[in-house]
Amino acid sequence: MDSVLTTTPSPHAVYPSARRPLGRVAWRLPLMMCILGLPAWIFGGCSPSASREATATDADWVAYKSRYLMAEGRITDTSNGNVSHTEGQGYGMLLAVHYRDRPAFDAMWTWTKAKLTRPDGLLSWRWRPDASGNGGAVDDPNNASDGEILITWALVRAGKAWGEATYTAEGQGLARLVVEKLVVKSPAGDLLLPGIVGFRKPENGGRTIVNLSYWIFPALEELREATGVETWNALGATGRRLISLARYGRWKLAPDWLSVDDATGAVSMPPATEFPQEFGYNAFRIPLYVAWAAGQAGDRELLRPFVQFWSEQQIEGRPAATVRLDTDEVAEYAGPPGEEAIYLLVRAVEAGKSPRSIRWPALVEGDSYYSATLLLLTKAAASDLEK
Repeated sequence: MDSVLTTTPSPHAVYPSARRPLGRVAWRLPLMMCILGLPAWIFGGCSPSASREATATDADWVAYKSRYLMAEGRITDTSNGNVSHTEGQGYGMLLAVHYRDRPAFDAMWTWTKAKLTRPDGLLSWRWRPDASGNGGAVDDPNNASDGEILITWALVRAGKAWGEATYTAEGQGLARLVVEKLVVKSPAGDLLLPGIVGFRKPENGGRTIVNLSYWIFPALEELREATGVETWNALGATGRRLISLARYGRWKLAPDWLSVDDATGAVSMPPATEFPQEFGYNAFRIPLYVAWAAGQAGDRELLRPFVQFWSEQQIEGRPAATVRLDTDEVAEYAGPPGEEAIYLLVRAVEAGKSPRSIRWPALVEGDSYYSATLLLLTKAAASDLEK
């Protein structure tokens, strides 16, 4: 349901330090020089990623599939016993659309439907391989709304990319179930339950637990367009409001998990006995999704605390991984390459700069599924922002 790593991340290789993104005119110059046939080396060269669309033969995507995509169509979470989950399937399907890899997309969607579909049409969030490695089964039938939104979004995008009405219809159907079963009313606005079971707490007048990294803002916008259902816009508005309210600790950061009072809509961090009170491996996706959908008034302001934390707290030139929001205790190790990539993109967007000149971390063999996925996903987001 979430991607909190079960062990302390191992140190990663040192990557080139990021250049500060250039202004809007400056980042266009290399491309203009290439088009005119003039020597672009003066402005830093003609980056292949800046001049063509991603394809199924891109080295990053080929390497990613070889490490994390099984032949049967499931993405393996290498840090958590090689389980597969709807989050991974959704991310994988989105990346397959980005890289125009329809066979990989079809394999992932076929496996997901066959192995994870619940009787109510939602998706069980986790499938665990057996000891032999030749089989497995769902070991937690609860769903995870971020996984379903990612898969729904991927289906809608696939329908557009390949002119396939079946994908669009399947995405619209799953989107309808998410709205019907996982969106609840609150004085704070429409809330997205992380799962259908376990997140409504009746004690002390009632509260609802949410995970702000499940608010995938660019997906919400595209699902509103694809379905015509205003709830997706309402969810986006609530998510932005909650991020603006959920600011804790020295850097005023959003936590992995948030409690919303059912009577008043007031927010607080859940007790530490329920969830760690930290900006961690869930929450560092929040600024990625805000940046990816940047365009609404106030979005850049929402990004500022994240940029400040990552800029101030660096370890060997890379952002610190996490921080406890109750004590301001910062992790003594740098975040994985996927988190570094998010920081670089968010920093550019918050500054009003193009991401075109970002020097991305390398996709490293042995990196976790989660980090590698977020690295490629962040580069896909940067590509979207350049369109």
